[in-house]
Amino acid sequence: MTRATMEPGWRWSKDEKALSDTDRCPKSHHVYIVSGTIGLELSDGTTAQVEAGSAVAIPPGHDAWTVGDSVLVYVDFRTEDT
Repeated sequence: MTRATMEPGWRWSKDEKALSDTDRCPKSHHVYIVSGTIGLELSDGTTAQVEAGSAVAIPPGHDAWTVGDSVLVYVDFRTEDT
């Protein structure tokens, strides 16, 4: 389990992509949003926003970003290394 804090303007494809050899996050996540809102785009083009107080399972092959001007804080219950 990890807790992450992402500032406004953060986006995986802009800020994390250089750490991976893929265009999208290759990991799956099970997250609970503590504060803020996360934006998601899945590999099939589906988009969603998940707000504080909600949980979501995110499959591999996604892009994610902080929505708006609030800090995004989430807890990731991912149990795998990939």
